[in-house]
Amino acid sequence: MNRIGYKLVAMTGFAVLLSVLLTGLFGYYSSRKIIVQDITKNRIPRLVNTKATLIKEATLNCIDISRTLAHDQVLQDWFKGNEKNEKLGAQVRRKLTFISKDLGFPIAFASNIKTKGFYTANKKADYILSEKNQNDAWFFEFINKKNLNEINIGSNENFSGIFFWVNALIGTPDEPLGVAGVGIPVDSVIEDFTKHGFGKFAKIWMVNNKGNIQIDEQKDNIGNQIQDIIPGSIVADFVAGSEKQSIQSYDDPNKLKTHLNWRQEVIVAMSKIPGTDSNIVICIYQTQWIWDIMKPFFKGVLFSGVIILIIVALIFAIISKVTTKILTRLSNAILDLGEANFDSTLCISDTKRKDEFGDIARGFETTREKLSNAYHTLQIREEEYRTLVENINTGVYRSTGMFDGAFIKTNSAIASIFGYDSTDEFMEIPFQQLFVDSRQRDEFLAEIKQKGECKDFEVKLQRKNGERFYGAVSATVQYDEKGSIKWVDGVIEDSTERKEKEKAQREREIAQAINEEIMDSIRYARMIQQSLLPSMEVFTSHIPDSFVIWKPRDIVGGDIFFADFFDDGIVGAVVDCTGHGVPGAFMSMIASSGLRRITRDEGCHDPAEILKRLNYYVKATLQQDTEHAVSDDGMDVALCFLNTQDKTFTFAGAKQPLFYLNKDELVTIKGDRQSIGYKGSDVSYSFTNHVIKIEKGMVFFMSTDGFTDQLGGDKTRMFGKKRFRNMLKEIASKPFDRQRDILI
Repeated sequence: MNRIGYKLVAMTGFAVLLSVLLTGLFGYYSSRKIIVQDITKNRIPRLVNTKATLIKEATLNCIDISRTLAHDQVLQDWFKGNEKNEKLGAQVRRKLTFISKDLGFPIAFASNIKTKGFYTANKKADYILSEKNQNDAWFFEFINKKNLNEINIGSNENFSGIFFWVNALIGTPDEPLGVAGVGIPVDSVIEDFTKHGFGKFAKIWMVNNKGNIQIDEQKDNIGNQIQDIIPGSIVADFVAGSEKQSIQSYDDPNKLKTHLNWRQEVIVAMSKIPGTDSNIVICIYQTQWIWDIMKPFFKGVLFSGVIILIIVALIFAIISKVTTKILTRLSNAILDLGEANFDSTLCISDTKRKDEFGDIARGFETTREKLSNAYHTLQIREEEYRTLVENINTGVYRSTGMFDGAFIKTNSAIASIFGYDSTDEFMEIPFQQLFVDSRQRDEFLAEIKQKGECKDFEVKLQRKNGERFYGAVSATVQYDEKGSIKWVDGVIEDSTERKEKEKAQREREIAQAINEEIMDSIRYARMIQQSLLPSMEVFTSHIPDSFVIWKPRDIVGGDIFFADFFDDGIVGAVVDCTGHGVPGAFMSMIASSGLRRITRDEGCHDPAEILKRLNYYVKATLQQDTEHAVSDDGMDVALCFLNTQDKTFTFAGAKQPLFYLNKDELVTIKGDRQSIGYKGSDVSYSFTNHVIKIEKGMVFFMSTDGFTDQLGGDKTRMFGKKRFRNMLKEIASKPFDRQRDILI
């Protein structure tokens, strides 16, 4: 074996040993984490559920028997008579005997809350419960909890051993008569309960809320405190708390070794058993458990490493002689290739080998051929690049020094851009002559001189026919070894179309800004219009049983409502002005101003007279009473006065109706066929008042035609007056908030 072979064997052996070590360590630490997660997330919760199910199954029949005994009428009657009726007592005793002997429950009992008597099938076991006796504390605690049933585990001085006690309340929680129940020995479930499968160092107990051990495979520990075995307050805090389940790690090697012969890394899992005052406590020695699982793995890894090391040494000894010659020939061929000798080849026998060396030889030959072909391909690509430069739509040029500006070489596209028939014709033109503005030319040349390059410089250029266009010129100066300008390479693009698009974009942005400014003004106008409307809080404070719907079609609108409040009553109106949007909003301001002036300043509260004066006010404001009047606008108004003193409702309308419901009948009062304003209206027209005596249950509605003219449905039809009246009749009896919601 040559030196390379020895080195390869040594390196391979070291790699195998290192791999074995790393595999073992990685396997240990990765498996350790997985095993701990499996213990805490799967195995322990599954074991806890299994043990809790075991306890439940052991006591399931006990609960049914205890409840049946507690509900027995004979037992309840006997306890109500304080056990003085011997006949009833004998019947109770027979039932306790039946449960103990025939149903297979070792103990069946009943205890009276008044006499404190504790009775079983065996009279000798009867005794009187005492609050001073710790063994009797279960009775008094159960009564105080007012539970219907409960499961306890403990001993009784009158019975040997430890039992599951299933207690059921006799009577009701507020009027208890006593407790009845059965007891079964804990020994019947100890063997199944203490099985866990976590190794010889693991332990499992059942502990009550006071920390007393109730189940342990070592029966001598039953009744002792769990704190005597597990140091610290881990279990004590859990059993005394309200947490249902807890898994903690504990590391106290000295104390654990003293008590359980454990050393460190202990997992303590605790869970409460539903329906009882008992808890399941499990302790697992984590390191020992993981080692027991991983021991076969480590042995297998070590054995495999030794076998692999031996096999590798043998293989290298065999193939060393063959591989050395092949590697030498391959090394020489690679050196020739590094000197650009593409004609150097390997032996034909090397390339025909069926092993990895044959693959290397064939790979070398393939690489040599590819490098040889790459040179020819590069020449082809260079020619293609020249063709591409000639055919693109961007002009490419090379010129002499910056200021003489003679072209050295150009592509055909630049001649086409400037309108010349050929590149030869174009190259006769000096570079500086292409610029329209000499100042732009000087700025371009100055930037080239200062920075050595210039990108996308926007200038005005001139075609052969004198047509001017925008161009983007980029250029880079190439220097010789002495730092002098050798030539200038550059490109020229026709940017006219892009400039036009940028101009159009700027115009759109200006239009959008103007539109946004107009919309801001309209939105501000809406705020002004809203400020002219009555405050809804003031409105509802005067008329609690009412609602108003104001929803302009646009941001501002021509439909408004008006209300003002006086000592003798309330003036209210709905106004439908000419037009929508901004024009309607201006008219609504005239209407609001006029109504406020007539009702407040002039003190007029008569609806017909208010309309007459408003008609005059609008026509005068819009100069419709003159021959040169321009505006032919106006409004339709429904106006009312609610007299709070004589309980009357007076209505006058200008082409707007009043609807009111009285005794389930919807009445419509049409307004006069005369609008407010407009050129052709009669300024002296007198409107008609309609006086209605208000009766209990009457509901009044005033509305513009915006609701009836609303388009909708599949066929886009108007809502219509008939459907509107029917809807008013249907909703009139509903609360006003609900009426408003339905109409919206």
